[in-house]
Amino acid sequence: VTDLDVRAAREVASQWVGASGLDVRSDLSVDEAGVEVALRGTTATIFLGLIGIDRLPVAAEARAEPQRGPP
Repeated sequence: VTDLDVRAAREVASQWVGASGLDVRSDLSVDEAGVEVALRGTTATIFLGLIGIDRLPVAAEARAEPQRGPP
């Protein structure tokens, strides 16, 4: 049986977001059941800038859960 180390999982997820270099707001949720990461920000456009749209909102969410099985 695999138990999630909540403190270590929070630290690793936080380090990854910080090291990613992404200019985003992040929300982390960590408990014994898993880790959820939500990122929100904006990205510059190229072709849409021709019609006055320079930035678009972007968002991503992911969840990871420990896998249980035989030792």
